[in-house]
Amino acid sequence: MSRSHDAAVVGAGIYGAAVALELARTHRMRVVVLERGAEPAPGATRRSGACTRCCYANAALSRLAWRSLQVWRSWSDHVRLGDAEARHVACGTIVVPSPGGISKLFAGQPASSGEIDTLLASLRAAGAP
Repeated sequence: MSRSHDAAVVGAGIYGAAVALELARTHRMRVVVLERGAEPAPGATRRSGACTRCCYANAALSRLAWRSLQVWRSWSDHVRLGDAEARHVACGTIVVPSPGGISKLFAGQPASSGEIDTLLASLRAAGAP
C-alpha cells in the first residue's frame, strides 16, 4: 500500500494551517489537513479579532509576538500570494489600563508618569474625553 501523505494535521484554524504550510514548504512533505467543520477555521480563529500585539507581561511572549509581527508585515510574500486579502493592515491601537494596572501595559516595564501624561495630553488634544 502506498502512502499519499507524509503528515496529517488536525484542525484547519490558524495553528493547523500554519503547521501544514511549514511542513509542506520547509520539509517538502505531502500534508493533509483534517477539519471537522464544514470549512476552514470554524472555531477560535474565525472568532478572533485578528489583531497583532507585542505587549505581554511575559517577556518571552513579547519577543515571540515581535518576531511574528515581522512575518505578518510581509505576509503576502510569506504565503506567496498576490491576493490583496493576504496582507497585514496596521491600524493602531491604544490600550489604557486601569490606574492599578499601568505597569502591565509595557510587558512588565512600568511607564513613567511623564509618558502617561504625554499620552493622556495627546488623547485629549485629539478630542478624547
